[in-house]
Amino acid sequence: MKITDFLQKERNPCLLPAWLENWNKASSFDVDAFLSSDVVFYPGGGRDGQPIRLFNEGCNVSCFLYADSAYNLKRIDEEFSERPLKGYILIETREVLFGEVFRGLSRQTVVFCSRRRERIYDAKGKIGCLYIFQHDGGEMSEKCSPFLAMLYLNIDAFYVFENLFSKENTPFAILLADHGFGGNGGRFGCGGKLEKISTMKEIIPKWLLVAENTREWRMYRKVANVKGDIGGMHYSLRHLFAYLE
Repeated sequence: MKITDFLQKERNPCLLPAWLENWNKASSFDVDAFLSSDVVFYPGGGRDGQPIRLFNEGCNVSCFLYADSAYNLKRIDEEFSERPLKGYILIETREVLFGEVFRGLSRQTVVFCSRRRERIYDAKGKIGCLYIFQHDGGEMSEKCSPFLAMLYLNIDAFYVFENLFSKENTPFAILLADHGFGGNGGRFGCGGKLEKISTMKEIIPKWLLVAENTREWRMYRKVANVKGDIGGMHYSLRHLFAYLE
């Protein structure tokens, strides 16, 4: 069975959040409303659209949060201009400021990134973009969400995970892929910093999508009789893992 087929049978489709359904040019971005939706988190996601395809088609997830300090936002803009999401039209790109996402922090904030580097972020400085997509009405329209929201943050993924998510606002799913040389400076998989934050703050997603070169977190088990799905720049096989409640 494919991952999308399993997800369609496993639970009722995720509801389209009201803020996204009613989005228009005059709408303001509310990070709390975004995080209260069913969100798929992809640390170090680059331009890999696999989780969007799987979780949107599988259970109508409409909100995706990517965090990658190494990937320039200009490249993401170019990517969507050259290769838009299959079945969707990009209807708006909205710049997002550091202070809009990380509220209550000082005017200038030091963020320690991978490999012991640090960056200073100004509250009024651009930290990412919110991309809003509308379905083009094609053949997949009945299986997928009518709208998608992708929040792409050009900042350390560990910082994003620790400061945006909580026990109350837990991602619906997380994709774990340790990139190795030239990639993230810490492990996203078992025993790494992301799992430690998850345990400390009780951030427990229902699903993990785990690359073949990455170990799943403790308390997660691979879903039986469900095939892996190939994705990412290195075409690695990713398997679905469920939390052992």
